[in-house]
Amino acid sequence: MLTRKVWSLLLVLAIIFTSWIPQSVGASDSASAPQAVQGSAIVQSYPMPSIYTASQVYSLKAGSEAVPVIEYLPEYDYAEFSFSGTVSIEVTADEPITSYSISPLAKNIQGTVDGNKLTFTLSSSTYVIVDINEVPGGKGG
Repeated sequence: MLTRKVWSLLLVLAIIFTSWIPQSVGASDSASAPQAVQGSAIVQSYPMPSIYTASQVYSLKAGSEAVPVIEYLPEYDYAEFSFSGTVSIEVTADEPITSYSISPLAKNIQGTVDGNKLTFTLSSSTYVIVDINEVPGGKGG
């Protein structure tokens, strides 16, 4: 019987948020750490370290800023960025999203799914784990 790998990968958004983002960025800094302004939010993404590979499964936008998603382990990918204000997060998967959870659950972060896109809003510094198309009891096979 042919088995299909089920996309139950954890997308760990190891999002490192700061309340403070430098307001003036030098020319050399701006090339390596782009900033985008979304309404009242300022988003700063960081370049992907050369030792890592970009995710083949997920992409991420914080506001209008594309944020590199790193393929870290078979179980999860992660992204890092900083922001101030309130920012809309858009996670795009390589297949339709049928289920998701955003942890910590105590924060009650609600998302909206449209096909292969999950959108949610963050307004304070936090570390979140976004689990997309999780298979109960494991990764599946």
